[in-house]
This record gives sequence, structure tokens and C-alpha cells, in this order.
Amino acid sequence: MWQAQVFTLYPEVFPGPLSKGLYGKAMSKKLWNLKVVNIRDAAKDKHKTVDDTPYGGGSGMLLKADVLAKSLDQNRIEGEKILYLSPKGKKFDQSYAKKIGDCKILITYLWSFRRS
Repeated sequence: MWQAQVFTLYPEVFPGPLSKGLYGKAMSKKLWNLKVVNIRDAAKDKHKTVDDTPYGGGSGMLLKADVLAKSLDQNRIEGEKILYLSPKGKKFDQSYAKKIGDCKILITYLWSFRRS
């Protein structure tokens, strides 16, 4: 069985659309399972702060790397392969999906998949 792990600041949103259509049918047949991890649980301060202003200033907020890393570390299983999805990275196409589909355990940035 595949286990998808979602790392999010909004755990109440899940399973949401993942419980509908083909995904929902597969979940009800126990072909896959969803585990939702609240990134905020890994924050150290009393306010559970997970974001900060960008280094060097500018508008917007960024997720704190230490909080995200701690969340991933707390939920990681030995031997998992981690993929970081980035616009600068390798193109994610059908052939690459098939290649990583053979992995028993796979984590992507903010998503992880496990097959047991």
C-alpha cells in the first residue's frame, strides 16, 4: 500500500479533493493511505512560528528552513529517498515518474509517498 504524507500548515484541508473521484475510490479500497503532518508542530517557540521575512528584505514570507527540516526529520523513515521539486531541477515527465515509481519509499518536498 502507498502512503502519501502531506506536510502542510493547514491540516484541516485534507483529505479534501483527495477523498473524491479515483483517489477516493482507491483510498476506500485501501490502495493508498494519507498521513497529514502539521509543519507547525515542529516549531520551537510558544507561538509556533513557521515563517519569517526573506533574507535581505523584500515583500512576502518564507517558511523557516529549520522548522521544515525538523518536521521532515521527525516523520522520516530510514532509507527514504528525498526529492526536492524545483523549477531548476530535472523535468518531471512520465518516464521519470515510472523510474521513481519503483522506489519503495519516496519523499518529495512537502509530499512523501511510501509503499508497504
